[in-house]
Amino acid sequence: MHIVIYADKKMNIFSNPFGESLLKASLITGILIVIFRTLKPLITHPGFLSKEFIEGKRIRYVPPIRLYFFISVVFFLLFYLLDYENIAHLKSEINAPRDKTLKDTVGGVMNADANLNIDSTKERNGLADLQFEFKIGRNLPSTIQEYEAWLDTLPANKKPGIIRQYFERKDIEFNKANSKEIFSAFIESLIHNLPKLMFFLLPVFALLLKLVYVRRRNYFFEHAVFTLYLHSFIFLFFTIVLLVGSMFKLQVSFGIVFWPILFYLLIAMRKVYQQSWLKTLLKLVLITGAYIISGSLVFLIYGLVLLLVNIK
Repeated sequence: MHIVIYADKKMNIFSNPFGESLLKASLITGILIVIFRTLKPLITHPGFLSKEFIEGKRIRYVPPIRLYFFISVVFFLLFYLLDYENIAHLKSEINAPRDKTLKDTVGGVMNADANLNIDSTKERNGLADLQFEFKIGRNLPSTIQEYEAWLDTLPANKKPGIIRQYFERKDIEFNKANSKEIFSAFIESLIHNLPKLMFFLLPVFALLLKLVYVRRRNYFFEHAVFTLYLHSFIFLFFTIVLLVGSMFKLQVSFGIVFWPILFYLLIAMRKVYQQSWLKTLLKLVLITGAYIISGSLVFLIYGLVLLLVNIK
């Protein structure tokens, strides 16, 4: 009986306020120690954490997926808070009146070399006036109703396909819509969905590593770990640059951010994959170029889909 009572007392040692505070303080201290133990080599020793994790030395450090989410969340929160004025200024620039709107520019490009084949030798009334020879970059009717009516005048074998009709309708709706509002909504949506797009690009970068190191027979998981730690450093670096720029009102150029990241990536690849500097440099150029192209395609596809969805 006395043993049971003693055990109960030992188990309830943290039930009082002092014990709870002590437990919380010890937990927070332990978490901070692990975070500091992870962030220090992440900054000062490129590739070290990836190599440690792959070799099974994982308990001492924050797992890569948690580290990525933590740092990226901190960065985007600071980005939305500290860079809010720049975002608002960008949207105001889009909505500002101009002599030539963006819709006029896009419409001019889309309708360049348009071929409108109207027979002017005969008098026509009503819908018969809408005789178009459809080609890429052609002119279109001004309303969906006119377009539908024109389609009804065509025989079945002369009508455009379903996909082409869809994009032609979207073209007409876009010309009718307020392009400033559309692109303002696009910029706002792009900014708010930037974390998701960046997370989507993580496996793309890991796949590029798999391709350039295909002969080394590394598992995709190992490339994914390298990718997570690399992007954790990138977001941490962006966070520091954002804080310093905000504190001292500095305008940071693209080169100040871009070249240190490339240098970090070069050292990390050299340490983890252990190839010569020349091979590592060549593969760095390949990966960087392919990643920029892949990212541009992802943002372009996202922008086109968003525009098609928002046009009504």
